[in-house]
Amino acid sequence: MNMTMHTSLTASFLQKQRVAIVGMGKSGKSVAHFLVQQGICCEAFDEHPVVLPDTLSLPLHTGPLDVTQLSKFDCIVVSPGIAWHHPVLEKLRVQGVKLCGDLELFAAYYH
Repeated sequence: MNMTMHTSLTASFLQKQRVAIVGMGKSGKSVAHFLVQQGICCEAFDEHPVVLPDTLSLPLHTGPLDVTQLSKFDCIVVSPGIAWHHPVLEKLRVQGVKLCGDLELFAAYYH
């Protein structure tokens, strides 16, 4: 189920969604740890080779971002180092996939 960009991001909403994290630097790993601790189904994506810590168990996809693969997610958390105007993210936005940053995600839990 895809949603428009205007859908509010809330903790209860996220519990029912499939979430992708794009960019697995320090912020992306922090988001992944947080989501896993909250029991939210998530997968990690990075265009560069990365290694997840042993304490983080979730699917990791590396290589060029793929619209078809990412469009299967309800919400995509974009790490600070990823350009919001990345061509794949632009296409997903047009399709109505919810994109948010890490601060918006955390604010949904601590608002």
